Amino acid sequence: MKKVLPVLTAAFLVAFVGHTYAADAGMIALQDIASKWSAAYNSGDAKKLAELYSPNAIFLSGTLGALRGRTEIENAIAGLVKRAPKIMLNPVEAHENENVVWGYWDYAIPNGPTGYGGVTAVKEGEGWLINLHVSNVKPKKE
Repeated sequence: MKKVLPVLTAAFLVAFVGHTYAADAGMIALQDIASKWSAAYNSGDAKKLAELYSPNAIFLSGTLGALRGRTEIENAIAGLVKRAPKIMLNPVEAHENENVVWGYWDYAIPNGPTGYGGVTAVKEGEGWLINLHVSNVKPKKE
């Protein structure tokens, strides 16, 4: 029993530290994505924002509809920026598994709606490209 306890303790620590590292790495990646996304949006640069997505990305939005690919995303964001020129993103939760990160953020448009956005991104070279982005406004409380 004396030999088993250290082995079990070590196994627990490895599992806990590994899980914590993945969550931390995921949050770092999501914060980076959110920072680049909001910087491009807030500067009105729809093309730069669209470049954060993979060429065949899907962006499902309760207000913009189902967008497929960078061109549709760029065109929709260009129109949205004219109506709501600023956005704030707050990453809430993220996870990472080597070359894939997934998580969600809260968003707020000043004097406009608030909502949620969930993203899945794949590591490409030194950065991340969003493959799937699902976004919707928070329901109104009745």
